[in-house]
Amino acid sequence: MGEHKSVALTRIHLEEDVGKLNHGEGESLVDFNRAGTPLMEIVSEPVIHTADEAFAYLTALKNVMIYGGISDCDMEKGQLRCDANISIRPAGQAALGTKVELKNLNSFSFVRDGIAHEIKRQIAVVQAGGTVVQETRDYDGQTGASQSLRSKEMAHDYRYFPDPDLMPVQVDEAWKQRIRAECPEMPFDRQRRLQRDFSVPYTITSVLVPDRELCDYFEEAARLSGKPQREGSDAGKQVGDIFCAGA
Repeated sequence: MGEHKSVALTRIHLEEDVGKLNHGEGESLVDFNRAGTPLMEIVSEPVIHTADEAFAYLTALKNVMIYGGISDCDMEKGQLRCDANISIRPAGQAALGTKVELKNLNSFSFVRDGIAHEIKRQIAVVQAGGTVVQETRDYDGQTGASQSLRSKEMAHDYRYFPDPDLMPVQVDEAWKQRIRAECPEMPFDRQRRLQRDFSVPYTITSVLVPDRELCDYFEEAARLSGKPQREGSDAGKQVGDIFCAGA
């Protein structure tokens, strides 16, 4: 099943989409159709240590947003994007090294590959006696290479600051409890419940749960049949039998 890890969040804030650049051969077009659309930016603490951890974190985050009805998270439609900040440090040293940002990665595979590539690049720079420069780089998932886009010397270069015209909002515990009660069952909770109540193995729940409609279908079929799994030596085939029967 692997290790479960919690990733602490620094903040979640809203921005406005400014538009989209579409680059062609020898020209670029600006699409303002999305301009002004609210974007939710989720910033995590620097507690992710490998490219595979980043991939798992993003996959879990995507599932939570889909289950919560927040977004369809279709990366091809620009509904989900990722910027990754990577830094290296000697083993046993607490202080983080100079961070480098990979901007607007448009697939989880590119995030994983880009982080792995950037870790190797930074290690090579340090081992050669050089210094890692704080900058934004563009990672090309097709070629597996990256190039520098612009330097970022100061924290304000990251362009994050709270809106001075918006007053702070305070909420009480009763409001938070009401919102929690309205939240749907989250993916990991549902996966544990299926394993506990239906005795469905992890290998199957890990495929079922990310697809919410498929999981809903399974639960309804299991409820109507009264047998989430077939009894006997071929019990593991019952889930597939249910899906085929309903296809």
